[in-house]
Amino acid sequence: MHDPLFGLETELAFSAWAKSRGRSTLPRGRMIQRLFRLARERICSLPDPDAPGIFLANGSRFYLDCGEHPEFCTPECRTPAELVRWQLAGERLLADLIAELEKEYSSASVALFRCNVDYSGSHSVWGCHESYLYENNGGKMPTHLIPHLVTRLVYTGAGGFDSLKSDLEFVLSPRVPHVTHTIGPAGSPERGIYHAKNEPLCRGGYSRLHLTCGESLSSQLSNYLKVGTTALVVRLIDAGVSTGNRLAFDSPREAMREFASDPSCRKRQPLKDGRRMTAIEVQREYLEMVERHIDADFMPAWAAEVCRRWREVLDALHTDPDSLSTRLDWSIKHALFRERTNRWSTPLRDLTFGSRKAAELCEIDTLFGELSERGLFHCLDRAGALDHHIPELGSVEEAMSTAPPGGRAEARGKAIRELHEESSRYQATWGGIIDSDRSRFLAMWDPFDASPSWEEREELVRPARRARRTRTSSRTPNSGVERGIRYYDHMDVPRAVAELDTVIRETAAAADLDGEALARFWCASAHAEAGNVSAVESTVAPALAQVERLQSASTRVRLWTRYALALIERPARLHQIERTIELTREALPSRSRAGRSRVSMLEGRLLAARGRYAEAVAVAERAIAESTRDPISFSASSYHYRLVSFCLRNRDVGAAQDHLEAWRHAARRSDDDLYTASLLGCAESDLALSDGRARDALELAQTTMELTEHCLSQRWRLAIRCAAIGSAIAADELEWARPVLDEILSQRDTQIAELACDVHRLDALHHLAMIRRTQPVPASMTNLAVFENEADACHYPAEFCRFGQSYRRARSCARTLDSRLRTDRHTRELVASIRSGEGVDPG
Repeated sequence: MHDPLFGLETELAFSAWAKSRGRSTLPRGRMIQRLFRLARERICSLPDPDAPGIFLANGSRFYLDCGEHPEFCTPECRTPAELVRWQLAGERLLADLIAELEKEYSSASVALFRCNVDYSGSHSVWGCHESYLYENNGGKMPTHLIPHLVTRLVYTGAGGFDSLKSDLEFVLSPRVPHVTHTIGPAGSPERGIYHAKNEPLCRGGYSRLHLTCGESLSSQLSNYLKVGTTALVVRLIDAGVSTGNRLAFDSPREAMREFASDPSCRKRQPLKDGRRMTAIEVQREYLEMVERHIDADFMPAWAAEVCRRWREVLDALHTDPDSLSTRLDWSIKHALFRERTNRWSTPLRDLTFGSRKAAELCEIDTLFGELSERGLFHCLDRAGALDHHIPELGSVEEAMSTAPPGGRAEARGKAIRELHEESSRYQATWGGIIDSDRSRFLAMWDPFDASPSWEEREELVRPARRARRTRTSSRTPNSGVERGIRYYDHMDVPRAVAELDTVIRETAAAADLDGEALARFWCASAHAEAGNVSAVESTVAPALAQVERLQSASTRVRLWTRYALALIERPARLHQIERTIELTREALPSRSRAGRSRVSMLEGRLLAARGRYAEAVAVAERAIAESTRDPISFSASSYHYRLVSFCLRNRDVGAAQDHLEAWRHAARRSDDDLYTASLLGCAESDLALSDGRARDALELAQTTMELTEHCLSQRWRLAIRCAAIGSAIAADELEWARPVLDEILSQRDTQIAELACDVHRLDALHHLAMIRRTQPVPASMTNLAVFENEADACHYPAEFCRFGQSYRRARSCARTLDSRLRTDRHTRELVASIRSGEGVDPG
């Protein structure tokens, strides 16, 4: 028999939150995307065709699991010490990525945790799955292995609390209360002690035992024993000599729960043959089985050392479990919790979830597994308080870049190092390396073959291509539009425009009116994110000239609303906007709510442009209510942002606060992203400023500025900078505001009227504030808040002239703005052009 092979798959909890007060969590989805982007940039790797992620040059895998959490998989290892070494290497690689991410977002704290359960009430759990290679006796595996899995938790338990109870109860394994089956169905997410899944990921008659009942551990000794003892028991069963069936429990799940709830390790549970045994006694039976066959040909060379440590730990658990409070995860935590409750003079049994003291203990449990050096386990280890190390591990630093020797992990790592410069051409899987350009496959189906060779295998390459296309699919069947939308969703505006421009040319050549119109809509949306309103108009106009010939009503609505938004965002004639909204209404499907929220929000923005803010608030509220059943509505966050803005302009701070709270609640329940975070940051800063909390407003705006540093949307980057500058001026932080303002002024003016007005208004306000520092200012000039409230996008030039009469620089800013608005060329009468059959010049 070959040497054993095994590995770990660790599900990790991810969290990101702002350091400043006033904001809590940051957009999880976008921060995770940035984490994986950093991984691709900083680590030698190849992309994974089966999931968003990468295979690393040390043979491991890092990817985003279907539960939207990061997961790290070790390479295939041959010894328990080897596995612990490569597990630690992966954790250090991830900790380095987190440190890099925090450098990019200096106002944010980011963390990955070896979490096992969530104590917030969500009942979420994270697993640490184990994989063991075997050849024979798969049918006997459950009967002989389950008693070992039920009882090994006395040294493999992570420690924590039963999150399904209202009272705080310490358990050796917090995952156990969530185990619902003795044998978990192969294709089911239901958790079992034994998992029936058998996905070999290799060939040659091998099978893979996939265990999901384990937990993420920090102690080297705990991880070593978890994998080492289980691999030896699997080896016995595979060789046909195990007698674990005589240790079968009457009720395995009940026995597991009872053992988990007993830190003294003294509880006995009934076996099917009528005996009652403790977990330690059952483990001794397994240990003795292994020791009886320690010299057999099928036993690995490292078995004796595992047995020595196994017996040592069982002896300590039998005599004094507390003696392991520096070595095993659950015992270390138990000591920490006991010390804290003794300090409070409050027994653990008197605490309930929701209390302050219980929350503190749960926080200790969570922080214990943080991967960075801030993690509680790492702090204890550095202080010399723990004794859990495995001396024969070897260099963890070396394992961060090289794979375990022998077998396909070594071959995979070597191939990745040689090919990673062409990551767009090559992809990696557990079974080999895919060369998409030449339809070749570097086959690694033999898990023990360290020298694989290339094969011409189109049938193996094709599924990977298909999986890649499926994973990146979006809202339309056109692959070019799919890619453009994906770039747009990720706010990669230049690539979105380039991709969609290509689609526009292709669909126009093929006379595909609907395809061309949809591509033009998304291309115009990308231009809008860049603040290039003239490009929005010129992109949409050709499709509008043929809008009545389009088969898709939703595409017609999208085109009209995108054009109406372009008119609103430039100082166009209001009656032209009104006529465009009428045409949008005509395009609405008669029996559908599709697009109704879009029209309502357009009307709200038009009312706001006319200064009728109370009416704009009512219409925006209607738009939000309609958007819940509107399949083509704008982003919910943009609706909420406009509504809060309308409330603030209506000088109704209380209503703005109420709507902002509702928005936060909705954002927590949805898939939050960078777009939502940007708008929330703007709105929260504006609200704080309107409420007289200028410094809070500045702090919020600065946090959001850093968050949007990698956002390629010119519109929202400029909006949050304007919010920050306005807050800084109000807080008398003029020296901070000036460089930011100068940077904006040095760039090309945005074509979005209200943002252009904001920039010049803030320039004037800054100069007025500088003058006020050194010169007496008339009382009528000192109330900058009045200036901001009265200044509206439609009246900024007049306001500047009126308030800037005595100040040359402020008046100069006003003249610049007034000139820009007057010389901006208005769009021609679109409706008349279409009705007369003339070409549309959106100039």
